Amino acid sequence: MNQIIQKMKTALETYLKAAKDTISTIERMKKEILPEIVAERSEKLYQELNGIRYKAKEQIRAAGAEGRESADKWGTLNGADLTDDAKILQTGLLLTQKDFDDLCIRYKNNGSMSRLLAQYADKQIRTVLPSDPERITETLADQAALNHVLKTDKLMTIEKKKDQWNRLESSAQTILAAIDGSGIGKGIDDYAVIFSVENFGEGVEV
Repeated sequence: MNQIIQKMKTALETYLKAAKDTISTIERMKKEILPEIVAERSEKLYQELNGIRYKAKEQIRAAGAEGRESADKWGTLNGADLTDDAKILQTGLLLTQKDFDDLCIRYKNNGSMSRLLAQYADKQIRTVLPSDPERITETLADQAALNHVLKTDKLMTIEKKKDQWNRLESSAQTILAAIDGSGIGKGIDDYAVIFSVENFGEGVEV
């Protein structure tokens, strides 16, 4: 698992365990000591748990920021990351959609090659579409011309990576809130909450 995603997951696991321990301790005290003493000690335990939750929330926020920063670093051009496939993109040879998709998948972790692929696709679009706005609609209706317009849904970009990190951060914060449910620690026994924490970030590629 990506180390930054692991930071988010660890924050969730830490708070879930703390919430379970707190509720368990309070339930035990209710059976062993006087109600007025339980209330006082419970308030203190809840305050401590609030601190742990705040820390978890900040850790998730910081991890999200770190993830977005890593997206910027990924997108920084580095000549050493350019491979021999760059020659294909620079020759002007027309790629099929499958050729282009294969290269996008192959270089999803290579920001420099992905950027070159983006420029190639943009050039193809500008080659096909006329500069005259009135003729664009006419050209878009020409299937033969559209065959040379490459779809970029499999192309990785800085924006897509940042969006992934935004969604991961938002998901982690939602799960953190769900641990409490309708009140502090109310969601600790909810199967969906436990499953979400245990499986957070599994299979996610960023």
